[in-house]
Amino acid sequence: MFRRFLVLAIACAVTTGCNSSKSLSDSELEARILKDTFELQGVFNSCIAGDVQKCEDSIDKADAVLALQDEACSRSIESAGCKAKPPIEKVAKAIPLYRDLAKGDLTALKKLSTLMLDKPSGELSDNERVDAAVEAADRAAEAADVAARNAKQDADPIRFDSYMTEVFGGGEAASPILTGGNPPNSRYKAAIEEAVMDDPVYAGSYSVVRLGCGTACEFIKFVNQKNGVVVDLPRDLQASPHDISHMDDSLLLKVTTYIDSNLTNCRFDDLVIEEDKFRTVRNSSGPCPSH
Repeated sequence: MFRRFLVLAIACAVTTGCNSSKSLSDSELEARILKDTFELQGVFNSCIAGDVQKCEDSIDKADAVLALQDEACSRSIESAGCKAKPPIEKVAKAIPLYRDLAKGDLTALKKLSTLMLDKPSGELSDNERVDAAVEAADRAAEAADVAARNAKQDADPIRFDSYMTEVFGGGEAASPILTGGNPPNSRYKAAIEEAVMDDPVYAGSYSVVRLGCGTACEFIKFVNQKNGVVVDLPRDLQASPHDISHMDDSLLLKVTTYIDSNLTNCRFDDLVIEEDKFRTVRNSSGPCPSH
């Protein structure tokens, strides 16, 4: 804890970062939290993979995000502040342990098992400890992903949690209906049938099938595991490269469509699927996000 305060104090003295956050408007503060949280997610994934320097970078970045969240909390910006802190706090506790593990300190594994799995490592066999290390890494990465996703939602007025739905748990998926489709579903029979072998990843019951159709060309289909219906992305969004964001328990689909070969101009669509049909909630266009 002392180290954290020391790092924050140095950061404030050198960059005036702590004071500058107070000068930000609420929307600017939320945007800053979003940016820093995504940066934390990137360096933390490298830390989990064993990069000691990235672990050190992750510690500093987690401290910075927590300081911004404290400022948001003090302003009663609950979504970006107090409510958003638990995943970051857990990641912040895990980072030094992954750093120590990357340096060869196996005692860190016991602490990681307790922190991420809520199960003391002393209760595990040697093989179970290896499995626990893998699962702990998955849990930690998931915590970072949740934090990044929450930050992104907080900065966007159209939120996934505004369109929640139950996740399908009805057993075996229905056989996909291969008639119809644009392009024809029958042409992609193998890919569609393979997709429904996994759990739904969108809107409670849908598998997502991404199909290449040449350079800078992509079709996306959604297969309802409840009834086998195959839904195409709206016609005016097809045949272009896309970035899509979705959740297994939300009807909302966020689509970024790259509309020129240079990947500089984009169209942004927020869609909701209802009774196997997409409805547009919002669309706009502008510069593509940087990667």
